[in-house]
Amino acid sequence: MCGSEQAASAAPITDGGPAGSIPPGAGSLPAGWSLKPAFPTVEPCPAPAPCGGLVFDVRAEYDTDAADGVQVIVKMYSSADAAIAGFAEAKKDLLDGEEPRTEIALPVAGADTSAGYTWQLRSQDGTEVSNSWAESAVLAGTAVIEIRMSKDPGEPSIAVLTALHTTIAARAREAQGGKTPTAPFVL
Repeated sequence: MCGSEQAASAAPITDGGPAGSIPPGAGSLPAGWSLKPAFPTVEPCPAPAPCGGLVFDVRAEYDTDAADGVQVIVKMYSSADAAIAGFAEAKKDLLDGEEPRTEIALPVAGADTSAGYTWQLRSQDGTEVSNSWAESAVLAGTAVIEIRMSKDPGEPSIAVLTALHTTIAARAREAQGGKTPTAPFVL
């Protein structure tokens, strides 16, 4: 099944309960990872605002030694077409900014398509790196998953980014199939 066929076969999630369980929580995280307090949050599109088919925006942040910051956004859309448009917008947003981006390969199992980039924030004279980032977006059915990881010193692990995306894509597919997401995040 190709990406557009997979997206078309995914059922939209219209209930915030299943959407909120897509980011992995305490029982699904590897050692050294924890979900920050007050997360995940589930925000519906504020009516009557035009949301381009966006139904829910689910956010989670994690504490880990693997990165200084890990932010996850799962956007649930009302249709495959709306999710495809949402992915295009997310990919465009990844390229916003003054710092040059380097495209990375992001082979995410369960994804229809993906995009990822790394970039570094440098001192004004350009000689010192103050922070490194890896940012990515994945389309999985009617879900668009965005992840931002930062690390200072050093660089965020692309392997960790890929594993987290693979986990969340699997959990989104489980929820779209009417199941409670249970896929664990394994490094």
